[in-house]
Amino acid sequence: MSLRYHAAGFLHWLRLLRRHGRPERVLHFNGGIGDQLLCSAVAREISRRGGTGLWLATTHPELFRDNPDVELAFPASLDLVPWFRLAGTPIEPVRYAETVFAEDRDVPPTEPIIAALCRSAGLHGSVILRPWLPAVRRAVLTPRARQRVAVQSSVLTARYPMPNKQWPAERWQAVAMTLTPQVELVQVGSPSDPRIEGAEDRRQPALLATAAVLADCDLFAGPVGFLMHLARAVDCPAVIVYGGREPPAISGYACNTNLATAPACSPCWQYTRCDHARRCLMDIPAAAVSAAISTALKRAPARPLPAETYELN
Repeated sequence: MSLRYHAAGFLHWLRLLRRHGRPERVLHFNGGIGDQLLCSAVAREISRRGGTGLWLATTHPELFRDNPDVELAFPASLDLVPWFRLAGTPIEPVRYAETVFAEDRDVPPTEPIIAALCRSAGLHGSVILRPWLPAVRRAVLTPRARQRVAVQSSVLTARYPMPNKQWPAERWQAVAMTLTPQVELVQVGSPSDPRIEGAEDRRQPALLATAAVLADCDLFAGPVGFLMHLARAVDCPAVIVYGGREPPAISGYACNTNLATAPACSPCWQYTRCDHARRCLMDIPAAAVSAAISTALKRAPARPLPAETYELN
């Protein structure tokens, strides 16, 4: 690489050290936004064990704003890697699965994703299976004539879009038509997601603003993805359309209603390819999702939502 590239990396590294001192440890996850948010669980477990001075290299530092478990979240950049390594605090990658690109899939994880991330960071003992977002605290819901439900229509605008997670947008519209007489619907997600008629449009790229919307809702309904994790981080219960690509026990939360199916081909952990017309998703009708939302709203769990733990041996 060019001398200019290395010089830019050195100056960037030097500015960080001058402003913030020297870190005790630096972690990095090179994945989707949801997976990066899950690193807040790793940070919490390091802090619970007495660790301090943790820095996170991330594409979305705002997710770690006001987080007492993270001393500094800074924009990830490859030009920083050699300088941290030379200084004796290498940027450590954390991961939960290996990707087999030739087969369009992940190697199936054998334990919950958060547990696997903690294990890759060298942690042992009991870990709490939930992300944290201290920058956005759950609002005390003001009395409303109708309960408020946030809904997402697509995951195809994600950093790493996976069609095998995508329940048809027209079915989300059918769910909306069923629910709008009873609840206030608000649509969250990317501005380019298919529009859901009848829902207040709160699609936006600002992550913390979306988190604040979720914090003010009684429920989130959507596919497996970042907003599922964001809702959990602000203690908003959810109804999640899983299908059969991956099991909820690995990537989801027991406090949610997870609509999963189990055809013979599942779980496949594939991204795009499917030789079965995505039967695992197509077998979930709109009526089942509407019914699950209505049941979840009647249940109205107490906040904070209960969190599972997992033992890392």
